[in-house]
Amino acid sequence: LAALHLGAVIVPIYPTLPSPQVSYIVRNSEAVLLVVENAKQYAKVSDPSVRAELPDLHAVVVIDPAKLPDGADVQTLD
Repeated sequence: LAALHLGAVIVPIYPTLPSPQVSYIVRNSEAVLLVVENAKQYAKVSDPSVRAELPDLHAVVVIDPAKLPDGADVQTLD
């Protein structure tokens, strides 16, 4: 509800989708912020070759930061 109040558009991505499909959805939705559940989902967009395909993506928020790699460029809810 808060996202809608701010004027954000929610683009759901199924957690079972592979990295190329996630990249396609994020790129074509022109997302600037991505919220993912955990390190497994973050890995789908953290590869440098994938991030290079997502020029509009400015930030990634990880809800459960357990098992994130050291130096991960993310925001957390902690």
